[in-house]
Amino acid sequence: MKVSLEWLREFVDIEHTPEELAEILTHGGTEVDGIEHLNKGLEQIVVGEIATLERHPNADKLWICDVNLGDNKSATIVTGAQNLLVKDRVPVALPGTTLPDGLKIKVTKLRGVESSGMLCSTEELNIDPELGDPRSEGGIMILPSDAPLGATLDTLFGEGDSVLDLDLYPNRPDCLG
Repeated sequence: MKVSLEWLREFVDIEHTPEELAEILTHGGTEVDGIEHLNKGLEQIVVGEIATLERHPNADKLWICDVNLGDNKSATIVTGAQNLLVKDRVPVALPGTTLPDGLKIKVTKLRGVESSGMLCSTEELNIDPELGDPRSEGGIMILPSDAPLGATLDTLFGEGDSVLDLDLYPNRPDCLG
């Protein structure tokens, strides 16, 4: 059975970390098979703003974006996303970033144009699609227009919830309800 730590905190004051709580539950007779940390890896993803958006000269379905990252920093990123507009604030994974699914971002040439990073969708970041603008569906996540440029996504969305995977035994009916 999977249990959200945030959901538990609605009913009980819990000041322990997910790992501490898992150990307490295990010592109490409820085995914890695993802990899934949601929003993990967001400390490497930064907020950027689409400064320019141009069609790729060598591909019909690709776009070249100049992305403002704040503090006089920018990146040129090639994307296939069709839901972007100039001035959109978006999550940016720069070279060296590792996405939650383990994909490591590096500088790549796409059809002859160097791409220095990746614009990310909610699916790629493993976060709730409801956190983005409705235009995010099926494409790059659109962040609120007041999201600070260069800020990391963990500062916007917090650490996120943790989900405990409990292994319930038939001899513990008190845990089944």
